[in-house]
Amino acid sequence: MLDPTISTYDKIAHKYAEKHITADESFIRKYSEFLKLCKGKKILDVGCGPGRDTQYFMEKGCDVIGVDRSKGMLAEARKRFTEGDFRKMDMKELEFDSGHFDGLWANASLLHIKRSEVGKVLTEFRRVLRKGGVIFISLKEGFGDEIKVYPDGTKRFFSYYSKGEFEKLVEKDFNLIDSYTNTGNDGDVWINIFALAKF
Repeated sequence: MLDPTISTYDKIAHKYAEKHITADESFIRKYSEFLKLCKGKKILDVGCGPGRDTQYFMEKGCDVIGVDRSKGMLAEARKRFTEGDFRKMDMKELEFDSGHFDGLWANASLLHIKRSEVGKVLTEFRRVLRKGGVIFISLKEGFGDEIKVYPDGTKRFFSYYSKGEFEKLVEKDFNLIDSYTNTGNDGDVWINIFALAKF
């Protein structure tokens, strides 16, 4: 079955942006920890969606690029944050030089990547970071993967991990700094990882 995730995000982009345009207190904590660990201003927001996180880092004086595969989401981001740099790009093949960024933010984006491809993506993330560059990753806790069908008929692919399982994957390319879970407004448990790129 073909992965319907991108076409779904294209379809629901406006509704999604309206729902997720404001960050709650748990995100303010994550932003703050990320920026404390980031030793420079160049940040890549992978799976930027409608641009909320990109805009936050811009307002803090960072040089940010937001990338996403959904044309609909990028259109929302460009409409809402006209000064932002938003580009259509696949996280499996990032179109940047090695060591280009000081930080990489991947909030709720890796969970749409097949488990068999996650290791390759993490290595690609490390490639575009400078030595010691910081990464933040969040994804849902659970087991296996699924194509989830929503009440409106749209579908999205998700892969799930236990906290310890994902930590081991990250530690192949990064030095783990902090790892914790929190329960989101949707009732799902989210794994949050902060780590530094190693070479």
